[in-house]
Amino acid sequence: MTRYWLFFLLSFFYINIFAQDPDIKFEDKYQDDYDDFREGFIGASYGVSIPYGLFGNKDAEKSLAGYAKIGRSYKINFGYDMTRNAGYTCRFMWAYNDIEKKKLIESFSNNPFINTKNNLTDINFRTNWYSGGFMAGAYAKVSKNKWIFDITGLVGFLKYKTPDMDIFINNSNSAELIEAKDIFALTGSVGLNIKYKITKLIILNLNCEGVYAEPVFNKYRGLKSSIIDYVNNTDGETKQQPIFNIINSIGIYFVID
Repeated sequence: MTRYWLFFLLSFFYINIFAQDPDIKFEDKYQDDYDDFREGFIGASYGVSIPYGLFGNKDAEKSLAGYAKIGRSYKINFGYDMTRNAGYTCRFMWAYNDIEKKKLIESFSNNPFINTKNNLTDINFRTNWYSGGFMAGAYAKVSKNKWIFDITGLVGFLKYKTPDMDIFINNSNSAELIEAKDIFALTGSVGLNIKYKITKLIILNLNCEGVYAEPVFNKYRGLKSSIIDYVNNTDGETKQQPIFNIINSIGIYFVID
């Protein structure tokens, strides 16, 4: 799956960054006009992170079900126009997804641990699913009066982290800690932005994007399976954990001439 992301995004960057607007000439006499539309921006946004696919799945029969719930996302964005219709952008982003605790516990009710004397009775999540890091890419845009519409593609290496959790077995009051696993993974993102210029220097931005990665946590084969492996003192078979979030956010950008 990763190679398809790379092919798509690299193709997208090439078309939009290196394609010159045919109406723009870079001789000195046209340079003033060119400078008029070259703008940069910096801004921040906040939104919801909606798990999709296996990451948000709560089916007990699927070993890589993530049991993730709707969470939150934060982004700090930078960008600069290269032509009238394209530019480059980069950002720092963080996403946190809560976990469907009730569904996870219920998944053990008809399928107890391999050792039937050990049954999960409660879980306390110290942390939730986490991802965060730096991404860079390009955008293609069209403008109409105060409105700007753009499609953005980015790639980067984000840090992914499984939950820290205390588990309680056989109604015991003593918790056993399963520590989180973390790793950096290649991540791709494709999104749509709708911008409105409130003033010459302030822009309201609405964003919807899909962010996808397949981190490989050491000796990890799913959230539910990691609990089984811990209780039975066995090593899990390492598998890729698909993590796909649809992020909808709102932000304020400041124009840098």
